[in-house]
Amino acid sequence: MTRVNVQPDHPYVVRFRGRDYPLSLISFNYHVISGEGKMKYSEYQLTPPDGSPIVLQCAKVEVGSNRITIMMPNGMKSDQIVIKINDKSAVAQKKV
Repeated sequence: MTRVNVQPDHPYVVRFRGRDYPLSLISFNYHVISGEGKMKYSEYQLTPPDGSPIVLQCAKVEVGSNRITIMMPNGMKSDQIVIKINDKSAVAQKKV
């Protein structure tokens, strides 16, 4: 496992609920594994109160001890996606 600290050389912000929060440091850990898994695809329909329905495509795969979920609001052509990586063993321990 490796820890990475990045100090951006130009302004980055995280936008949450319409408000911008400037980032002065980005810090993360990464762990590299080699493995394979069969990705499963599904679709979810989200209907905002003031708009037309949106179909969200979701891909899920388990590789090693990790569960990876990818949400794509415009399929493979999405400009922005959401990726969530969970350690399966940590999730299992919480349920006990």
